[in-house]
Amino acid sequence: MDLYLYLNSKNNKYGDDRNQTYAAPGRTWQTRLFRFLVDGVKMAEMAYVMAGEHKMIIEHTEVDDSLGGQGIGKRLQTELVAYVREHGMKVLPLCPFAHAMFKKMPEWQDVLA
Repeated sequence: MDLYLYLNSKNNKYGDDRNQTYAAPGRTWQTRLFRFLVDGVKMAEMAYVMAGEHKMIIEHTEVDDSLGGQGIGKRLQTELVAYVREHGMKVLPLCPFAHAMFKKMPEWQDVLA
């Protein structure tokens, strides 16, 4: 089982459009994903959007029922926290799961917006 990070539409390491791009009058934003793949099949993902260059908003976390209770959501969020630390970002967890995980993990508080 491998964890893959897709950073942006059409510029990810696979060179294709794996993310959704949304447009509104005067602005464009992308939903980006941390994905957990098993044999190339998406089994879990954490979706976020960027609010500027240094603020990440976690919108949604989804884990396939077959992986429930195995800590996959936490693993996704652990990777996300490592990524934002490395890039000097802050996080706003709107997703209920991500919000609850931040409350349980005091060592992650430094990345909260």
